[in-house]
Amino acid sequence: PKFITHRRKVAPRTMTRFDSALLLLSLLPGAVSHAGFWFFRMGCDAVPTPSKNVMGNEPNVMTVSNELKILGTRKGFYKPGETLDVRLLTENYDEHLLHITGGVMQNDETLDEDDQASVKCDGKLAAFGIPNTKRRIYWTAPQSGVVNVTMLAADAYGPVDFYQLTLKPSKHDL
Repeated sequence: PKFITHRRKVAPRTMTRFDSALLLLSLLPGAVSHAGFWFFRMGCDAVPTPSKNVMGNEPNVMTVSNELKILGTRKGFYKPGETLDVRLLTENYDEHLLHITGGVMQNDETLDEDDQASVKCDGKLAAFGIPNTKRRIYWTAPQSGVVNVTMLAADAYGPVDFYQLTLKPSKHDL
């Protein structure tokens, strides 16, 4: 007896949005984390606010205690023109996005490359991707003006916590 075999045509798989995003991110050198999506989706002009969804989540507005610290200055103030040490510490979240409205952030070059942020937007945005609950970056403060320092903290695609400090120039330290 003859066997009849039928060949089924299989349609080629089309790329999903997720596949496209992964492909795009693999081609871009600064895409190191989910936090990096903020820059790629929102651009440099978008400032994180408590009312903007992040990765599809409404941010939980948190009160800053020890999660976001600017070392070398009094609480709520900055030293104009000084380079200050910024520390991030979150026990439950290990991805971070840091945005400032004034001055410039730069990496601590003594840290391992994996612990450094992807700094974008003329030093106003830093995305940390390799999981870690402790972060460090330097910030050169502007000469004047009120500065908002905003930190978003997340763990993968779960909830996002929103922390914000408002800093004024310190006349006492001039």
